[in-house]
Amino acid sequence: MYRLDFDEATANSIGGDVALIANRWTTITVRGDMDEDMVWRRLMTTVQRHFEDIEVRDRAAGVIRTNWVTRQFNQETVRTRLEIRPDFSQERLAYEVRLTSEIRANWGGSESWRRWDRVLRRYENTISEIQTAVAGGG
Repeated sequence: MYRLDFDEATANSIGGDVALIANRWTTITVRGDMDEDMVWRRLMTTVQRHFEDIEVRDRAAGVIRTNWVTRQFNQETVRTRLEIRPDFSQERLAYEVRLTSEIRANWGGSESWRRWDRVLRRYENTISEIQTAVAGGG
């Protein structure tokens, strides 16, 4: 009889549509009554609520990218980062947002990261909070 160990990473994460949406670029169109300064402040406030360290913060380019946040579980290590960039394909001011999750994989003694089709529960509402802050809802 085989006994599987408790998968702490999976228990602390969510899959399905939430993870699918989070792991790809999602366009958020900004409300028409907001200027770029107000949008930038709201983006930064929302991002800093979830991520302590920001790697790239380029207001002129409209780009925000957080450092990787690593979380160690009993058997796996998961890392997460948030990226925001302008979406110039839209007629109105818009941004693309992506929450990337990766899990550490060991291949024959070497270490690498691979895309993980889940999102840690602590980041589950991050993209919807950004939408609410600058678009007025999801």
